[in-house]
Amino acid sequence: MKALLAWLAQVDHPLEDVRRRGQIIISVMCALLVIVVIAIPSLLFNPKPLTSAVALGLGLVLAVVVIPLARRGKVTFAGWIVVITTSVIVSIPMMLRGETSYTLAYLLVPVLIAGVVLRPWQILMVLVGAWVIIGTLAFVYPTTDQVATTGGVVTHAILITMIGSIISFVNSRITVGAFHAVSEGQRTIEQNAKQLVELNSSLEAQVHERTADLENALMKLQDRASTQERLLDEIEQQREVIREMSVPVLPVAAKVLVMPLIGALDSERLTRLQENALQAVQRQSIKHLVLDITGVVVVDSQVAQGFISVVRSVRLLGAETMLVGIRPEVAQAMVSLGLELDSISTSATLQEGLQRIPNYN
Repeated sequence: MKALLAWLAQVDHPLEDVRRRGQIIISVMCALLVIVVIAIPSLLFNPKPLTSAVALGLGLVLAVVVIPLARRGKVTFAGWIVVITTSVIVSIPMMLRGETSYTLAYLLVPVLIAGVVLRPWQILMVLVGAWVIIGTLAFVYPTTDQVATTGGVVTHAILITMIGSIISFVNSRITVGAFHAVSEGQRTIEQNAKQLVELNSSLEAQVHERTADLENALMKLQDRASTQERLLDEIEQQREVIREMSVPVLPVAAKVLVMPLIGALDSERLTRLQENALQAVQRQSIKHLVLDITGVVVVDSQVAQGFISVVRSVRLLGAETMLVGIRPEVAQAMVSLGLELDSISTSATLQEGLQRIPNYN
Protein backbone atom coordinates (compact mmCIF):
# COMPACT_ATOMS: atom_id res chain seq x y z
CA MET A 1 0.00 0.00 0.00
CA LYS A 2 2.79 2.39 0.87
CA ALA A 3 4.52 1.62 -2.41
CA LEU A 4 1.29 2.39 -4.32
CA LEU A 5 0.81 5.69 -2.49
CA ALA A 6 4.45 6.63 -3.08
CA TRP A 7 4.04 5.83 -6.78
CA LEU A 8 0.85 7.91 -7.00
CA ALA A 9 2.55 10.87 -5.25
CA GLN A 10 5.31 11.10 -7.88
CA VAL A 11 4.89 14.33 -9.90
CA ASP A 12 7.13 14.81 -12.92
CA HIS A 13 8.12 18.48 -12.62
CA PRO A 14 11.40 20.26 -11.73
CA LEU A 15 9.83 22.89 -9.41
CA GLU A 16 9.22 21.93 -5.81
CA ASP A 17 6.12 24.14 -5.45
CA VAL A 18 4.49 22.58 -8.52
CA ARG A 19 5.26 19.09 -7.21
CA ARG A 20 3.69 20.07 -3.88
CA ARG A 21 0.46 21.28 -5.55
CA GLY A 22 0.38 18.17 -7.71
CA GLN A 23 0.67 15.92 -4.67
CA ILE A 24 -2.18 17.84 -3.00
CA ILE A 25 -4.38 17.32 -6.06
CA ILE A 26 -3.58 13.61 -6.08
CA SER A 27 -4.34 13.34 -2.35
CA VAL A 28 -7.69 15.16 -2.77
CA MET A 29 -8.63 12.92 -5.69
CA CYS A 30 -7.73 9.78 -3.74
CA ALA A 31 -9.91 11.01 -0.88
CA LEU A 32 -12.68 11.71 -3.40
CA LEU A 33 -12.43 8.15 -4.71
CA VAL A 34 -12.79 6.82 -1.17
CA ILE A 35 -15.86 9.03 -0.62
CA VAL A 36 -17.41 7.88 -3.89
CA VAL A 37 -16.90 4.23 -3.01
CA ILE A 38 -18.38 4.72 0.46
CA ALA A 39 -21.36 6.75 -0.86
CA ILE A 40 -22.41 4.31 -3.59
CA PRO A 41 -24.48 2.09 -1.23
CA SER A 42 -26.39 5.16 -0.01
CA LEU A 43 -28.03 5.49 -3.44
CA LEU A 44 -30.22 2.50 -2.61
CA PHE A 45 -31.88 4.37 0.26
CA ASN A 46 -32.11 7.79 -1.43
CA PRO A 47 -35.66 8.66 -2.65
CA LYS A 48 -34.16 10.89 -5.35
CA PRO A 49 -30.94 9.07 -6.33
CA LEU A 50 -30.45 10.82 -9.70
CA THR A 51 -28.77 13.92 -8.29
CA SER A 52 -26.46 11.94 -6.03
CA ALA A 53 -25.65 9.49 -8.81
CA VAL A 54 -24.68 12.31 -11.17
CA ALA A 55 -22.49 13.87 -8.48
CA LEU A 56 -20.78 10.58 -7.66
CA GLY A 57 -20.26 9.83 -11.34
CA LEU A 58 -18.66 13.22 -11.93
CA GLY A 59 -16.43 12.68 -8.91
CA LEU A 60 -15.31 9.30 -10.20
CA VAL A 61 -14.57 10.64 -13.69
CA LEU A 62 -12.80 13.63 -12.18
CA ALA A 63 -10.45 11.47 -10.11
CA VAL A 64 -9.66 9.14 -13.02
CA VAL A 65 -8.82 12.07 -15.32
CA VAL A 66 -7.02 14.40 -12.91
CA ILE A 67 -4.63 11.98 -11.19
CA PRO A 68 -2.72 11.02 -14.40
CA LEU A 69 -2.55 14.70 -15.44
CA ALA A 70 -1.07 15.70 -12.09
CA ARG A 71 1.47 12.87 -12.16
CA ARG A 72 2.67 13.98 -15.62
CA GLY A 73 3.35 17.49 -14.28
CA LYS A 74 0.30 19.24 -15.79
CA VAL A 75 -0.62 20.48 -12.33
CA THR A 76 -2.22 23.82 -13.22
CA PHE A 77 -4.42 22.23 -15.88
CA ALA A 78 -5.44 19.47 -13.48
CA GLY A 79 -6.17 22.07 -10.80
CA TRP A 80 -8.49 24.02 -13.08
CA ILE A 81 -10.34 20.82 -13.97
CA VAL A 82 -10.86 20.10 -10.26
CA VAL A 83 -12.08 23.63 -9.54
CA ILE A 84 -14.43 23.78 -12.52
CA THR A 85 -15.82 20.30 -11.91
CA THR A 86 -16.38 21.07 -8.23
CA SER A 87 -18.24 24.23 -9.17
CA VAL A 88 -20.43 22.24 -11.55
CA ILE A 89 -21.11 19.57 -8.92
CA VAL A 90 -22.16 22.25 -6.41
CA SER A 91 -24.42 23.94 -8.98
CA ILE A 92 -26.17 20.81 -10.33
CA PRO A 93 -28.52 20.23 -7.35
CA MET A 94 -29.91 23.77 -7.56
CA MET A 95 -30.28 23.51 -11.31
CA LEU A 96 -32.17 20.24 -10.96
CA ARG A 97 -34.46 21.66 -8.24
CA GLY A 98 -34.98 24.86 -10.23
CA GLU A 99 -34.36 27.20 -7.31
CA THR A 100 -31.46 28.71 -5.38
CA SER A 101 -30.87 28.34 -1.69
CA TYR A 102 -28.21 28.72 0.91
CA THR A 103 -26.38 25.86 -0.85
CA LEU A 104 -24.87 28.65 -3.01
CA ALA A 105 -22.40 29.03 -0.15
CA TYR A 106 -21.01 25.61 -1.15
CA LEU A 107 -19.21 27.47 -3.95
CA LEU A 108 -16.71 28.17 -1.19
CA VAL A 109 -15.44 24.61 -1.81
CA PRO A 110 -13.88 25.31 -5.25
CA VAL A 111 -12.40 28.54 -3.84
CA LEU A 112 -10.74 26.61 -1.01
CA ILE A 113 -9.56 23.94 -3.43
CA ALA A 114 -8.08 26.67 -5.65
CA GLY A 115 -6.18 27.97 -2.62
CA VAL A 116 -4.14 24.76 -2.40
CA VAL A 117 -3.88 23.69 -6.05
CA LEU A 118 -3.57 26.97 -8.00
CA ARG A 119 -1.36 30.05 -7.90
CA PRO A 120 -2.40 33.09 -5.79
CA TRP A 121 -3.57 35.24 -8.69
CA GLN A 122 -5.60 32.32 -10.07
CA ILE A 123 -7.55 32.19 -6.80
CA LEU A 124 -8.96 35.62 -7.62
CA MET A 125 -10.08 34.28 -11.00
CA VAL A 126 -11.88 31.42 -9.25
CA LEU A 127 -13.55 33.91 -6.89
CA VAL A 128 -14.81 35.96 -9.83
CA GLY A 129 -16.06 32.79 -11.49
CA ALA A 130 -17.87 31.77 -8.30
CA TRP A 131 -19.58 35.18 -8.14
CA VAL A 132 -20.64 34.83 -11.77
CA ILE A 133 -22.17 31.43 -11.01
CA ILE A 134 -23.91 32.83 -7.92
CA GLY A 135 -25.37 35.73 -9.86
CA THR A 136 -26.43 33.55 -12.77
CA LEU A 137 -28.15 30.94 -10.60
CA ALA A 138 -29.86 33.60 -8.50
CA PHE A 139 -31.14 35.33 -11.65
CA VAL A 140 -32.28 32.18 -13.45
CA TYR A 141 -33.52 30.23 -10.42
CA PRO A 142 -34.82 32.69 -7.79
CA THR A 143 -35.53 31.30 -4.36
CA THR A 144 -39.07 30.29 -3.39
CA ASP A 145 -38.29 30.18 0.32
CA GLN A 146 -40.66 32.41 2.32
CA VAL A 147 -37.99 33.12 4.93
CA ALA A 148 -34.81 33.59 2.86
CA THR A 149 -34.88 36.11 0.03
CA THR A 150 -32.81 35.79 -3.12
CA GLY A 151 -30.78 38.85 -2.17
CA GLY A 152 -30.00 37.45 1.24
CA VAL A 153 -28.91 34.13 -0.23
CA VAL A 154 -26.68 35.84 -2.78
CA THR A 155 -25.17 38.19 -0.20
CA HIS A 156 -24.51 35.29 2.14
CA ALA A 157 -22.82 33.27 -0.63
CA ILE A 158 -20.72 36.23 -1.83
CA LEU A 159 -19.48 37.00 1.69
CA ILE A 160 -18.63 33.37 2.39
CA THR A 161 -16.72 32.94 -0.87
CA MET A 162 -14.93 36.29 -0.40
CA ILE A 163 -13.75 35.39 3.10
CA GLY A 164 -12.63 31.98 1.89
CA SER A 165 -10.78 33.45 -1.08
CA ILE A 166 -8.98 36.00 1.11
CA ILE A 167 -7.83 33.28 3.48
CA SER A 168 -6.82 31.04 0.57
CA PHE A 169 -5.01 33.90 -1.18
CA VAL A 170 -3.00 34.88 1.91
CA ASN A 171 -2.16 31.26 2.69
CA SER A 172 -1.13 30.60 -0.92
CA ARG A 173 1.04 33.74 -1.01
CA ILE A 174 2.79 32.72 2.20
CA THR A 175 3.31 29.18 0.93
CA VAL A 176 4.59 30.32 -2.46
CA GLY A 177 6.90 32.84 -0.78
CA ALA A 178 8.25 30.16 1.54
CA PHE A 179 8.87 27.77 -1.34
CA HIS A 180 10.43 30.60 -3.36
CA ALA A 181 12.78 31.35 -0.46
CA VAL A 182 13.59 27.66 -0.13
CA SER A 183 14.18 27.42 -3.88
CA GLU A 184 16.42 30.49 -3.83
CA GLY A 185 18.33 29.07 -0.90
CA GLN A 186 18.67 25.73 -2.64
CA ARG A 187 19.76 27.48 -5.84
CA THR A 188 22.31 29.50 -3.86
CA ILE A 189 23.57 26.33 -2.21
CA GLU A 190 23.84 24.61 -5.59
CA GLN A 191 25.67 27.61 -7.06
CA ASN A 192 28.02 27.69 -4.07
CA ALA A 193 28.55 23.95 -4.39
CA LYS A 194 29.22 24.37 -8.10
CA GLN A 195 31.65 27.20 -7.38
CA LEU A 196 33.33 25.05 -4.75
CA VAL A 197 33.62 22.20 -7.24
CA GLU A 198 35.05 24.57 -9.85
CA LEU A 199 37.38 26.09 -7.25
CA ASN A 200 38.41 22.62 -6.14
CA SER A 201 39.03 21.63 -9.76
CA SER A 202 40.99 24.84 -10.29
CA LEU A 203 43.01 24.21 -7.13
CA GLU A 204 43.65 20.62 -8.21
CA ALA A 205 44.77 21.87 -11.62
CA GLN A 206 47.02 24.45 -9.94
CA VAL A 207 48.39 21.78 -7.60
CA HIS A 208 49.06 19.46 -10.54
CA GLU A 209 50.64 22.34 -12.44
CA ARG A 210 52.76 23.38 -9.46
CA THR A 211 53.68 19.75 -8.83
CA ALA A 212 54.68 19.35 -12.47
CA ASP A 213 56.70 22.59 -12.28
CA LEU A 214 58.38 21.40 -9.09
CA GLU A 215 59.10 18.02 -10.64
CA ASN A 216 60.57 19.73 -13.70
CA ALA A 217 62.58 22.06 -11.48
CA LEU A 218 63.74 19.09 -9.40
CA MET A 219 64.73 17.21 -12.54
CA LYS A 220 66.61 20.27 -13.76
CA LEU A 221 68.33 20.59 -10.39
CA GLN A 222 69.22 16.92 -10.45
CA ASP A 223 70.54 17.26 -13.99
CA ARG A 224 72.44 20.37 -12.95
CA ALA A 225 73.79 18.60 -9.87
CA SER A 226 74.83 15.64 -12.01
CA THR A 227 76.47 18.00 -14.47
CA GLN A 228 78.20 19.87 -11.67
CA GLU A 229 79.36 16.61 -10.13
CA ARG A 230 80.67 15.46 -13.50
CA LEU A 231 82.37 18.81 -14.04
CA LEU A 232 83.85 18.68 -10.55
CA ASP A 233 85.18 15.20 -11.27
CA GLU A 234 86.65 16.47 -14.53
CA ILE A 235 88.10 19.49 -12.76
CA GLU A 236 89.56 17.27 -10.08
CA GLN A 237 91.06 15.02 -12.74
CA GLN A 238 92.42 18.06 -14.52
CA ARG A 239 93.83 19.35 -11.27
CA GLU A 240 95.46 16.01 -10.69
CA VAL A 241 96.95 16.16 -14.16
CA ILE A 242 98.05 19.74 -13.54
CA ARG A 243 99.58 18.75 -10.22
CA GLU A 244 101.39 15.91 -11.92
CA MET A 245 102.55 18.22 -14.68
CA SER A 246 103.49 20.95 -12.21
CA VAL A 247 106.16 18.65 -10.76
CA PRO A 248 107.25 16.50 -13.74
CA VAL A 249 109.91 13.81 -13.50
CA LEU A 250 111.89 13.39 -16.73
CA PRO A 251 114.48 10.61 -17.21
CA VAL A 252 117.32 12.02 -19.33
CA ALA A 253 119.86 9.21 -18.91
CA ALA A 254 120.42 6.00 -17.07
CA LYS A 255 120.16 6.70 -13.36
CA VAL A 256 119.58 10.44 -14.05
CA LEU A 257 116.29 12.33 -13.58
CA VAL A 258 115.47 15.97 -14.22
CA MET A 259 112.60 17.77 -12.48
CA PRO A 260 111.94 21.13 -14.20
CA LEU A 261 110.01 23.51 -11.93
CA ILE A 262 107.97 26.43 -13.25
CA GLY A 263 106.04 29.19 -11.49
CA ALA A 264 105.49 29.81 -7.81
CA LEU A 265 106.09 26.96 -5.39
CA ASP A 266 103.61 26.72 -2.54
CA SER A 267 103.53 24.19 0.26
CA GLU A 268 101.37 21.77 -1.75
CA ARG A 269 103.75 21.76 -4.73
CA LEU A 270 106.75 21.41 -2.44
CA THR A 271 105.14 18.40 -0.77
CA ARG A 272 104.36 16.84 -4.15
CA LEU A 273 107.92 17.65 -5.30
CA GLN A 274 109.35 15.68 -2.42
CA GLU A 275 106.89 12.78 -2.88
CA ASN A 276 107.50 12.48 -6.63
CA ALA A 277 111.25 12.77 -6.24
CA LEU A 278 111.45 10.08 -3.57
CA GLN A 279 109.12 7.73 -5.46
CA ALA A 280 111.06 8.14 -8.72
CA VAL A 281 114.43 7.65 -7.02
CA GLN A 282 113.27 4.53 -5.24
CA ARG A 283 111.39 3.05 -8.20
CA GLN A 284 114.12 3.61 -10.82
CA SER A 285 117.20 3.34 -8.57
CA ILE A 286 118.28 6.84 -9.55
CA LYS A 287 121.73 8.09 -8.62
CA HIS A 288 121.43 11.72 -9.73
CA LEU A 289 118.41 14.05 -9.41
CA VAL A 290 118.56 17.45 -11.11
CA LEU A 291 116.16 20.20 -9.92
CA ASP A 292 115.84 22.83 -12.64
CA ILE A 293 114.47 26.06 -11.09
CA THR A 294 114.97 28.24 -14.14
CA GLY A 295 111.23 28.92 -14.28
CA VAL A 296 110.79 29.54 -10.55
CA VAL A 297 109.80 33.16 -9.99
CA VAL A 298 110.48 33.56 -6.27
CA VAL A 299 112.54 31.55 -3.83
CA ASP A 300 111.76 32.39 -0.21
CA SER A 301 112.73 30.64 2.98
CA GLN A 302 109.87 28.13 2.64
CA VAL A 303 110.89 27.18 -0.89
CA ALA A 304 114.57 26.99 0.06
CA GLN A 305 113.77 24.80 3.07
CA GLY A 306 111.73 22.62 0.74
CA PHE A 307 114.72 22.18 -1.58
CA ILE A 308 116.95 21.32 1.37
CA SER A 309 114.38 18.78 2.58
CA VAL A 310 114.29 17.15 -0.87
CA VAL A 311 118.10 17.01 -1.02
CA ARG A 312 118.36 15.38 2.38
CA SER A 313 115.57 12.89 1.71
CA VAL A 314 117.02 11.87 -1.67
CA ARG A 315 120.47 11.54 -0.14
CA LEU A 316 119.06 9.07 2.39
CA LEU A 317 118.00 6.93 -0.58
CA GLY A 318 121.56 6.96 -1.96
CA ALA A 319 121.17 9.60 -4.67
CA GLU A 320 122.69 13.04 -5.15
CA THR A 321 120.70 16.17 -5.91
CA MET A 322 121.84 19.09 -8.05
CA LEU A 323 120.12 22.51 -8.18
CA VAL A 324 120.44 24.17 -11.62
CA GLY A 325 119.07 27.25 -13.38
CA ILE A 326 119.59 29.66 -10.53
CA ARG A 327 119.07 33.22 -11.79
CA PRO A 328 121.03 36.12 -10.26
CA GLU A 329 118.05 37.60 -8.43
CA VAL A 330 117.16 34.20 -7.05
CA ALA A 331 120.74 33.69 -5.90
CA GLN A 332 120.70 37.08 -4.13
CA ALA A 333 117.43 36.23 -2.43
CA MET A 334 118.75 32.90 -1.21
CA VAL A 335 121.95 34.49 0.13
CA SER A 336 120.00 37.27 1.85
CA LEU A 337 117.95 34.65 3.64
CA GLY A 338 121.15 33.26 5.18
CA LEU A 339 120.38 29.70 4.21
CA GLU A 340 122.97 26.94 4.53
CA LEU A 341 123.28 25.74 0.90
CA ASP A 342 126.86 24.45 1.03
CA SER A 343 125.63 20.85 1.03
CA ILE A 344 123.70 21.36 -2.23
CA SER A 345 125.46 20.95 -5.57
CA THR A 346 124.50 23.80 -7.91
CA SER A 347 125.01 24.78 -11.52
CA ALA A 348 124.11 27.80 -13.63
CA THR A 349 122.32 25.89 -16.41
CA LEU A 350 120.78 22.52 -16.96
CA GLN A 351 123.26 21.65 -19.71
CA GLU A 352 126.21 22.51 -17.51
CA GLY A 353 124.79 20.53 -14.64
CA LEU A 354 124.23 17.43 -16.76
CA GLN A 355 127.78 17.61 -18.09
CA ARG A 356 129.09 17.57 -14.53
CA ILE A 357 127.39 14.27 -13.83
CA PRO A 358 129.91 11.43 -14.20
CA ASN A 359 129.30 9.04 -17.09
CA TYR A 360 126.37 11.23 -18.37
CA ASN A 361 127.62 11.10 -21.94
